[in-house]
Amino acid sequence: MTLALRIVVTITCDALIKNANLVSVCSGEIYETDIAIADGTVAGLGRYEGRNEIEAKGKYAIPGLNTHIEMCMLSVTEFAAAVVPRGATTVVADRPA
Repeated sequence: MTLALRIVVTITCDALIKNANLVSVCSGEIYETDIAIADGTVAGLGRYEGRNEIEAKGKYAIPGLNTHIEMCMLSVTEFAAAVVPRGATTVVADRPA
């Protein structure tokens, strides 16, 4: 006789985006999942419970990329034109523009 043990752990997060269509920027796959937020940070993907739940059925979640401009010889405008179409949502500039 085989005995199977299944342990179910329910993790509650601060906020939960439920049933979002998550776009994988690496593989191009789109799959439905919950996105758990804890302390202002994405804490996990999967099935969770949240104190504040946001229904996202039919909506898409796309991770953003941040880039750094410090060693670039382009203006901020030229740099943005090059990286924004490729998924950059944040540019960090540590030199005068």
